[in-house]
Amino acid sequence: MEKGVKALVVIFVVTLFIAVFGSVIAMERFGGFRALTGAWGESSTVTYGATNLTITSNLRINFSDDTVNFGSGYLCAGCASARLGTDGTNDTSCNCGWNIPNGLLLENIGNRYARVNLSNTAQVGSFPGGANAEYSWQWNNESAVTCTGANVMNLTGNQTAKSNLTAPILSPGLVLCEKLNYSENDNAVNISFWVTIVSTSPVESKNDTWTAVAVDNS
Repeated sequence: MEKGVKALVVIFVVTLFIAVFGSVIAMERFGGFRALTGAWGESSTVTYGATNLTITSNLRINFSDDTVNFGSGYLCAGCASARLGTDGTNDTSCNCGWNIPNGLLLENIGNRYARVNLSNTAQVGSFPGGANAEYSWQWNNESAVTCTGANVMNLTGNQTAKSNLTAPILSPGLVLCEKLNYSENDNAVNISFWVTIVSTSPVESKNDTWTAVAVDNS
């Protein structure tokens, strides 16, 4: 091989060595070959992991006890009327067959404060009907903080005393609770009912539908 060619080969080898050595030095500055392959080089002294959780809004109310079924019955012989109540009161001497059920239980089972409107479809004239009949109701909170807010409970007069339903509460209803709590043991409203059946009450099946609507009030 001629001297000129040998010199060129030597220069090429030296140049290649310098280039490779320079690349290694550069890569070491940026984390070694791990930066290129993820499989070689010194590990960092700090590393990170993460956990993530999202809680979504849930506005939800529910009649957990949703049926007040007095069942079937009639006035016992010699009786002009019989009074039944979901609080356990019962005219036993004149009640021939009717049940004494529980009232309605309305709960906030979501995770938002709710303003609750309540409406119904019947009144004492149709449930049970007849002169001097009764269809009355009352409610009470589960605790002192179940209902809060500016108006607390708007259906005045019914929270502490029975009120006869002389007319239906038409949709969109009246505010039952301005701000119904969602905390466990503080999220329920009990609704009680009393019915007095009289001798002039029509012989037919009676029913009423109660509707509760919630609006976010958090």
